[in-house]
Amino acid sequence: MFSRVLKKSICFLCAICLAYALLFTFYGCGHTSDNTDGWGVGDIASRIPVSIYFPGSPGKDMDRVLEEIEKESAPLLNIELKFNWIEASEYEGAIASKLASAQNFDAFYYSEVYDLGESGSALTLPELVNNNLVYNINGLFQQYAPGIYGSLSEEEMKAITFDNKIVAIPWRFPVSSRKSAAVRDDLNALYIEGGVADFEDLEVFADKITGSKINIVPIGLFTGTLELFAPHMGFTVFDERLGLVYRENDPGMQLMLWEETPEYRDVLLRLLSWYKKGYIPSEFENKDEAGFFYGKYACFIDEIYQALFMNTRIKAGIDTEFKYKIYSLYPEYKMPKKSLLENAILINKNSSKPESVLMFLEWVHSSQKNHDLLMYGIEGEHYTIYGEQYVLPPQVNIENHPYMGWGGSEAFLNINFIRTSVYNDPFSKQLLTDETRSEYAPHHGIHPVLRDFEAIKRRTDNFQKLNKPSLSMLDNPDNIERFIAENSDYSFHKTVEELQRQLNEWFIRK
Repeated sequence: MFSRVLKKSICFLCAICLAYALLFTFYGCGHTSDNTDGWGVGDIASRIPVSIYFPGSPGKDMDRVLEEIEKESAPLLNIELKFNWIEASEYEGAIASKLASAQNFDAFYYSEVYDLGESGSALTLPELVNNNLVYNINGLFQQYAPGIYGSLSEEEMKAITFDNKIVAIPWRFPVSSRKSAAVRDDLNALYIEGGVADFEDLEVFADKITGSKINIVPIGLFTGTLELFAPHMGFTVFDERLGLVYRENDPGMQLMLWEETPEYRDVLLRLLSWYKKGYIPSEFENKDEAGFFYGKYACFIDEIYQALFMNTRIKAGIDTEFKYKIYSLYPEYKMPKKSLLENAILINKNSSKPESVLMFLEWVHSSQKNHDLLMYGIEGEHYTIYGEQYVLPPQVNIENHPYMGWGGSEAFLNINFIRTSVYNDPFSKQLLTDETRSEYAPHHGIHPVLRDFEAIKRRTDNFQKLNKPSLSMLDNPDNIERFIAENSDYSFHKTVEELQRQLNEWFIRK
């Protein structure tokens, strides 16, 4: 039912969900309450049920926290929250089926990660809008969620509007995908003087580690060549999964395949040099949790939130002496913000209560207290506050917390209310907040229709190899050219031409 690439995308999405959740310790939901003591708004029979679907699973204390949310919000909302979860690997197909059969639920979690289907891209936003499966909240949005509506810029409003229909309530976490170098604290003290700001600094550090004869991997790479290098080499990434870029100062946004740029060859030569010097292993690695906890890497490169997340886990109940100093790579460079629709809530066209969904979202984003309850649970039981950071109770760590980390919670992220853990350095929230100063990419807000799914599947499969090559196979420039030729699919240029046409038309309308 799913393509291999989509399954990988879903696994990646789940990893992101868990990372966000454990880093900031998030929100709660999912329940049907039996409480009938009355909350000053009417008995249980009069409460308005609001059902929302999410991928993944809830925490075991979800019902108790949700009941507390219902009590706290009762004077304004008088709702009964019914949060439901679907196994992440089945989520796209299940939600598509429920929408197509006009099932009676109110809203669902949406992410652009689900945009690549095998033969129908069931959850692409254009498909949902064109098939009249999602609610047009224009008018309702302004009336029932004025705080959220008012926080969105004109550019952001355009990204959630199709044919004058507002169709999504986006997350409020406008950070970039800047990469960081997370350096083991003990090695940072010994081998780093002025910090790590770029690849040249990283090479100096790696050279010192290899010269020290310590049995350790100098650099762990947990990101592909496109995400790591292209933004610092004058490109804007149009689509990470398809490996499409354009020159950042190109007003025409002419799309190119990453491996067909001269810069891609420069990247491979640089990585090949790192490999031959012993800085990096032959293979790009997946996240190796044991490696983090037990100091396998002198340094690892990943997105900033992932590095902070690992520090949270290491210092919150994991028995290890290691932690990491986190440096932003190329801090002077304005990385584009993440897509507004990386995490969002959409309302089912068949919902009879769109106003209640919007009012609930407005309530969550209207105060620190409300956001804390959904994000972290019941204060004094699931967490306590120290300054502006949270503290976990005794005998509870990030691994066994009964509430934090439920699937889909990232849709409620709000940069203004987020708390970091006392296990993170105090500067960690500022580090994330700094990333909100970037701008959206010029193409932000386009949602192209992908029609040739066989070509897309071939491309995504091939690009996995191109983006994370086996360096031991590329020991000279001739092999690099052979490697590129073997994994290039020239028939995909027809799809690129179609995407370019849609991009050009969108830009004219914009």
